[in-house]
Amino acid sequence: MMSRRWRLVICGVVATASVVVLRAPVSPPPVYAASPNNGLTLVAAEFFVDTSIDLSYVLTSDAPEITEPTPVTTTTTTTTTVPDDTDTSVTPTPSANGATSTTSTPTTLPLPSPLNDDLVVRVALHRPLGATTPQTALGGEAGVIIDVVLRPLAEVSRRDPDTNRVEIDLATPLMRRTSLRARRDDVLEWVNPGLTPVSVSVVRSGVEIASHVTLVDIGFNELDVAPLHVSVLAAIGRSTPVSIVGDSTLSGDESLRIRNELGQLTSLLAESAIPATIAIDPQLAAGISDGTLTEGLADPDFDRLVTSNGGELIALPNRRIDPSAAAEAGLETLFNEERASGAEHLNSIAPSTTPTASVWLLDDTVAQSSLSPDGLTLLTREGLSALITSESTYMGFDGATSNVDSTQLGMYDVDGTILPVVITGPISRVNDDSEAAPTERAVEMLSAITHLRRQSPALTRWFVMSDEWLGVPDAATVRAFERMIERDPTTETNRISDVTLVETSNRSIATPMPAATELIIRQLAIAELHAVVDDTASMLPINDARVGEWSAAIDDLYDSRTTAVHIAEVTAWINDATSAPREVISLPASGTVNLTGRDTPLPLLIENAGSIPLNVLVSIDAPRLIVPEAPIPVTLRPGTTTVRIPVEPRSNGTFDVTVEVLSPKGTVVVEAVSIRAKSMTLSGFGRLVGVGLILVLLSWWYSHIRQTRKPKPDEERPAALG
Repeated sequence: MMSRRWRLVICGVVATASVVVLRAPVSPPPVYAASPNNGLTLVAAEFFVDTSIDLSYVLTSDAPEITEPTPVTTTTTTTTTVPDDTDTSVTPTPSANGATSTTSTPTTLPLPSPLNDDLVVRVALHRPLGATTPQTALGGEAGVIIDVVLRPLAEVSRRDPDTNRVEIDLATPLMRRTSLRARRDDVLEWVNPGLTPVSVSVVRSGVEIASHVTLVDIGFNELDVAPLHVSVLAAIGRSTPVSIVGDSTLSGDESLRIRNELGQLTSLLAESAIPATIAIDPQLAAGISDGTLTEGLADPDFDRLVTSNGGELIALPNRRIDPSAAAEAGLETLFNEERASGAEHLNSIAPSTTPTASVWLLDDTVAQSSLSPDGLTLLTREGLSALITSESTYMGFDGATSNVDSTQLGMYDVDGTILPVVITGPISRVNDDSEAAPTERAVEMLSAITHLRRQSPALTRWFVMSDEWLGVPDAATVRAFERMIERDPTTETNRISDVTLVETSNRSIATPMPAATELIIRQLAIAELHAVVDDTASMLPINDARVGEWSAAIDDLYDSRTTAVHIAEVTAWINDATSAPREVISLPASGTVNLTGRDTPLPLLIENAGSIPLNVLVSIDAPRLIVPEAPIPVTLRPGTTTVRIPVEPRSNGTFDVTVEVLSPKGTVVVEAVSIRAKSMTLSGFGRLVGVGLILVLLSWWYSHIRQTRKPKPDEERPAALG
């Protein structure tokens, strides 16, 4: 039998063990390595943190543990006793003490919370990034955990009654560790500052059913770093030039694309305060101003939107003329005229904003991706001070290396001209079709930039958000990024035209590419077509609308998007269109023309089979006629016109007369036609003899009259008197 002493010892050990067990904290669920994002979508985050890590998620996992149960409806029966003298609407059942009333009421039982006590949220703080890249950490490889905080899911979540989504708001206190190990269970304790991964998991009974990894920066404000300039670039262009008849309508697919991009732009300008540098093809301005391209948009008032955003419009030529090719072909005047025309079109949609000529976009969306020294000279004369291009385009220039940091400026240094080049790269691509949520994309961008800034804090950086093709970035992502940088005093938001030369580690462009378009040979073909149009225009009535259409179609050939096939189509169309007025003019056969007198005009019949008057010149040539030295201008009304040409025969007889119909510019409209003319007038000697005979005849008549009036001889003397 056990002694009393041993019994006391055993009881003490058991009691002590019981106390230890009771006081021991609940063991946390097993900690697994952070897995790729699954079931949690980050919707809001503070990136630069100091005393708290604030993250908001939407729980998207369809695990049965967090499925909303179906409400249960039951029927509750209630019996009420009332005094006899009480008037009720229910017929009571008599009783000894009075009347009773029975009612049945349907009742919906309250939903049991799907966020059970065994569902917890684990927030883990990892070691700051060293050689690990932000992309690697965000992909799930967050590294060593240095502290963990557990929270009941029901404590930090709620179910949105409108969307039925489970929303999680985590505000986890943060402090610097003052001892070897973490001392507080409700606070995340960090050791070293830096870009730090944070993994969040929803765990049930040690099983992770949803997870997410993000990054925060701890202690960034303690660094002495150069400024970060943040801008937004949005380019909207059309892929093809206008058609050969000057029609600016768009294909269905392109119209839909442009309308979507304009919708994204309106959202961007309305939601973000980061100044946007906007490059819109001026040929789209008409569709914007008349509403055909902005139909259905919530707020298409671009003038107000651009002004309130503090943004700017890039001055682009109306037709996409390559400045390098224009300079090489001596078409500087044409380029400047087209740029002025483009500015007028842009002012039609944003009259309060003067398009800036200080920025030029090196990209095929709305301009060209190359620039020669001659083209640069042309642009700098108009005030160019900065260039914008993509990382891939910058790498394509001779002199640039494959190691391009798109958060730093590039440099254009050719023939003594030095300009800063703003580069957009993979970090700044903000596409709305990405699978990642806007806040997650913003974290990814800002993490990459901050990682570079921590590595080289003395370098000033210029970060431009755009999409993959330098188009309109996603407004929600830009706004999320904007909210995150508000806590960084070293970040500024600027228009791209505000850029200035700063120190950079990017190698400068030494030898730029040649012109993307060859205009010297094309210019000759365009000049010939314009000559044809000018010649035909001289025949037409003033202000004939067709002349403007023809000229516009020809000028479209300067556009860098024009292909050889398009040039051939335009040439054929112009030739056919300008030939039509000439083909309706003819000289009907009129037999032999008789000239019955010296001043008898030569009558010509010219037919105009068209419907409008046409201006021509009539020229004749005949060696035996004296004809006008210059062609005779004539307006041919529809139908047949008789033209009388003043001529003078040199002799009698029948001879050929050559007739030509020319345009007022002097080109042949109707090929030379030969007609017969017969002169019946007298020669000079015959006229002299005739005049003499007339004088003789007149003398004879005069003599005859005198003789008939003389008295007879026997009548001349008076009779003798007696």
